[in-house]
Amino acid sequence: RDREYPVEKPAGGLRVVVLGDSIGFGYCTARELLPLPALFHERMEATLEQEAASGTPVEFLNLSVSGYGTEEEIALLEARGLAFDPDLVVVAYCLNDDASYRHSEELRGLERDPRYRRARELAAGIRRSLLLESHLVRAVALRTGALARGEPESELRSGAGDHAGRVARQLEPLRELSELQGFEVLLVLFPHLHRQQDGVYAEAARHQVILGAAQEQGFHVLDLLPAFLQAGGGELARLAGRCQAMHPDEEGHRVAAQAILEYARGADLLPSPSASEAD
Repeated sequence: RDREYPVEKPAGGLRVVVLGDSIGFGYCTARELLPLPALFHERMEATLEQEAASGTPVEFLNLSVSGYGTEEEIALLEARGLAFDPDLVVVAYCLNDDASYRHSEELRGLERDPRYRRARELAAGIRRSLLLESHLVRAVALRTGALARGEPESELRSGAGDHAGRVARQLEPLRELSELQGFEVLLVLFPHLHRQQDGVYAEAARHQVILGAAQEQGFHVLDLLPAFLQAGGGELARLAGRCQAMHPDEEGHRVAAQAILEYARGADLLPSPSASEAD
């Protein structure tokens, strides 16, 4: 859900590809979309455009698709997004993204795309080479179970089994692509806005598992829970407004944009304003 972009990146510019589901797509209710300028990636792009004196144009390409999970998002990046030469991939992670979408016809269609196959073959070749030539890599893979068989597909869909291991395995192809293509990854975890009762957030432990699995892949991670709690005066549901399920409203997207931009600048992933602009 975005405007059209030329494949060639602007000279001296940065490109950010956003992966996500209905949150990144901008759903509010089953029949209503938030205005495109209200979405977090558009707000970040607009802020950086206003700071054009920094000399670095930054484009945000939103590849979010409602209903997608991690596997489909990465497949879409491989099949379509890599052609745009991203410098940074932002994963707008929702708490239902760790479900398996192996049964998805869309995923099977993406995997038939020749661009997807070429990227997978390159990544697999690097992995095979490391396993064959490095005793250290082989020892680590054996120790961590990376060479073991994965969980049955039914367990992935049902949520049974090792949650941290499942999330790590689903994120691993993204790490391989980042190493192959030379882009950074920032996983941004959106809280469930209706899983709080009497001030207690029911998904806190789940956040730690997801963030830990992403950090083990070498990704930058940002948990939006603190920013959302602060903006909502301790009540997450205030950032849902009229929106349903886990979808943040316009204010939620504004808070997300501010928090992501602040983190990305602190990690040198995006340009900061010049001293005169900051003043």
